[in-house]
Amino acid sequence: MVEMGCNFNVVNMKKQTSVEWLVDNLKEVLPEVEQYALIIGLSKQMEKEQAQKYAEFAIHCDRNDFPIIEFDAYMNLSTFKSE
Repeated sequence: MVEMGCNFNVVNMKKQTSVEWLVDNLKEVLPEVEQYALIIGLSKQMEKEQAQKYAEFAIHCDRNDFPIIEFDAYMNLSTFKSE
């Protein structure tokens, strides 16, 4: 097992969404985290939608010979910022 600062488990990180990973690791310090099922569910849905939109964006860029920017840069585009 690879460990980071606060003993976060990163073994299954590649098999989980980031929201699932966060919830699993928060359970150790905040056992009642699962009481927030609605927020967790909405977070998973948002993560799924962001990933889908980025995939569509990357395919569009590839097909039009545009450079494909990293996900973080994509999320920082002004179209995704809250006004």
